[in-house]
Amino acid sequence: MNDQIFISYSKKDLQQVTELVSRLKRIGHNVWFDRDQLLPGQDWEHEIEKALRESVAVVICLSSRWITDKGYVQKELKRTLELTELRPEGDVYLIPIKLDACEVPLALRKFHWGSLSEERGFADLARSLEFTLQKQARRQFRQPQGPIMAAKIGWSKPRRDILGPSVSHIPEPIDLRALVDTGASVTCVHKDVIDRLGLQPTGAASVSTPSGTHSIAQYDVGMRLDGADDELTIPVLAISLPTDIGALIGRDVLDRFRFIYDGPAGTWRLDK
Repeated sequence: MNDQIFISYSKKDLQQVTELVSRLKRIGHNVWFDRDQLLPGQDWEHEIEKALRESVAVVICLSSRWITDKGYVQKELKRTLELTELRPEGDVYLIPIKLDACEVPLALRKFHWGSLSEERGFADLARSLEFTLQKQARRQFRQPQGPIMAAKIGWSKPRRDILGPSVSHIPEPIDLRALVDTGASVTCVHKDVIDRLGLQPTGAASVSTPSGTHSIAQYDVGMRLDGADDELTIPVLAISLPTDIGALIGRDVLDRFRFIYDGPAGTWRLDK
């Protein structure tokens, strides 16, 4: 089960945050803390983006120093807010924690915050994280609802044609199980599949949530589905999915085919 907790903070609060990380680790949490995780030579911005997407919760360590910090921490907050909008309603993903008696930024005031300067502050944070992890565990073992199809995801043909001659290795397409989701307008692929293929964003899509419309990065992939003769080149979104599901097939693909169920075999396929 994914249990990673991301710590976002101002470098000016390093000592206090390091102590917080140590306390969280002592009670068994899997903490992503840049001082421990980043290695010399890594693309740190890429690694932080990857860690944010893979984490089940992000703890924002607020302080009077954080408020005046104009560095990357503000970009990190903006990205965390974008990812929060993609979470199911009722999830606890973004957790603001005050390190001192600072003002809570306007963008975070709709979230209930905790304070480590209060006696019960750390206990409240621990309870929030436990709530999130328990919900994640229940979701992990929930059976997917809807038809399942076999699919293969890899580099798109245009990407292979353009980059193939200049790279030493093209990743092999990945076989996976795809859940047909007629409620999704856009096809989505598990973020781990996108990372394994080494893909970079090629555009953006507007995604509607209860709080408004947001621009989300898209990735071009080559997709083969059972029953489809040709490889499809389509833009997809990268999201978190149950470990046994690699993709959600949306209406952007389904609208091109008929959907056929083979009763004796108990399988689904697409047909022109």
